Amino acid sequence: LDRLRYRGRDVIVPGQGPRLNAYRALVNNDAWYCDAWAAEGLHNLQHKAVSSLAVKEQPDGSVTVTVDIVSKAPCGAHLDGTSASATCRIVEDPDSVNVIQFTSHVVWTVARDGSVTLRSHVISDKPSLVLGRLGYLMQVPARLSRLTYYGRGPEENYADRYTCAFVGIYSGRVSEQVSNYTKPQEMANHEQVRWAALTRARHGVAFEAALNSLRQSDSGMPVFSLQALPYRAVDLVEAAHAHELPAPGDTWLCLDAAVT
Repeated sequence: LDRLRYRGRDVIVPGQGPRLNAYRALVNNDAWYCDAWAAEGLHNLQHKAVSSLAVKEQPDGSVTVTVDIVSKAPCGAHLDGTSASATCRIVEDPDSVNVIQFTSHVVWTVARDGSVTLRSHVISDKPSLVLGRLGYLMQVPARLSRLTYYGRGPEENYADRYTCAFVGIYSGRVSEQVSNYTKPQEMANHEQVRWAALTRARHGVAFEAALNSLRQSDSGMPVFSLQALPYRAVDLVEAAHAHELPAPGDTWLCLDAAVT
């Protein structure tokens, strides 16, 4: 999806629509596996359609677009430093080309009301690799700076620690999602999210879990994991201190089936 506009306004950054993502920033405890994520190039997946677009109008007036996509990094890499290091860098290894490949069967459905549904079936050629996350990453214009979501919060929470974060509707600026860790690292995830929206005044874009999503909440509702930050995962990995992060810009939005 290259562009999405409502009433003449882009709600995703042109050229930065949803694409498969399996990488997250590191935390100190990731020393057990973060080298493998770099070695497989998860931080630098490139995406290519390997089938022609199959476009079909449905009886209800919606249109489906089906395509197969391969996602793979050009090469592997290694970490110059550790997950807890203040001087960690990701260094590309051009000769390391035997990296993981994901194949996605993707079906887009565009309804008559303008809503868009994305469904995908994802496999890889290295199914034993533990992933940092699996889901979709996109960029949303910085002007849509208010994040509202129905899920666990308001503090960040993860699959191994979320019962202290209660389900509710929470709202605030994307910039307020940033945690001031001494060493910038993975942050701002929210579990069991039913829907989320990025808005400015009465304009914006909303995302909700499809009825047959992979994951369900404790009460049986379809859910996803949510992260909205003004930084890329690689920015958090390579910054030794908060002042070394780039200037905040567009929102990097992750909608995930799961996060490790």
